[in-house]
Amino acid sequence: MKKILIPTDFSACADKAVSSALKLAETNDFEIHFMHIAHVPVDWQTHEDSSKLYPEVSKTVKDHHLHLDQLVQKAESMGIAARKFLIFNKNYHAIIAHTEREKIDLVVMGSTGATGLKGLLLGSNTQKIVRLSQVPVLVIKDDLSEQFELKHMVFVSDFQEQVINQFKSYVAFVQSLNAKLSLLFINTPENFTDSLTTKLVMGNYAMHAPGAVENTHVFNSYNFMEGLETFCKEHQIDAIGMITHGTGSGLHLFNSSLTEKVVNQAKIPVLTMHFDE
Repeated sequence: MKKILIPTDFSACADKAVSSALKLAETNDFEIHFMHIAHVPVDWQTHEDSSKLYPEVSKTVKDHHLHLDQLVQKAESMGIAARKFLIFNKNYHAIIAHTEREKIDLVVMGSTGATGLKGLLLGSNTQKIVRLSQVPVLVIKDDLSEQFELKHMVFVSDFQEQVINQFKSYVAFVQSLNAKLSLLFINTPENFTDSLTTKLVMGNYAMHAPGAVENTHVFNSYNFMEGLETFCKEHQIDAIGMITHGTGSGLHLFNSSLTEKVVNQAKIPVLTMHFDE
């Protein structure tokens, strides 16, 4: 059985991630791990007198357990196996460690998004997980207005040859979710190539995933994000797919900063997978 990890702070945004993950788990036989990271004055798990010394914190911890129990019960009522994890005084590294220790297949997280200078300077926990996670991360936006379904994804890339092997893994994961996949290149003045050359490169990608790619598209736009948003609206895309990697890999266009920009600004879910040379 595959496993989904849902880090949650019990906010409305996190609740949308929970609902989306439950929808995926219900149709794809996933086990769900609900995780909450609580910050308390002492190591709550090793100090026996903590509840007496900090009664207000004790109540808060009980509330956290209650919220997690309710999420587990909700999942189990849908026939989904679920477990809870309450972690104390840790940061996002605890999420990464959990994916490795428990052999998680997918992390689902909510994100409020950010634009402008704030979005450039302040990296959220979601962005950090996208940057560091070695397993796919599905980011659910807080303004997702409709019931989440993953029927049609678009994989957006510059389609450099170095990423083909990672693309095969990405396709295999998308197929395991029973979603159809299209390929997309956004042609902008800053990153212009002729459509014929780009189509040939994209065709090479499609050949490495026989039967998995429905269509290839070259979309012309003055601005990358505007082009991506317009394309997704016109083609009724449910989620955007990207492979993320650092600038040190020599892959200059689709580096981590661009992926994080899409995670911040896209209005629909984003499914990322890490590139490992």
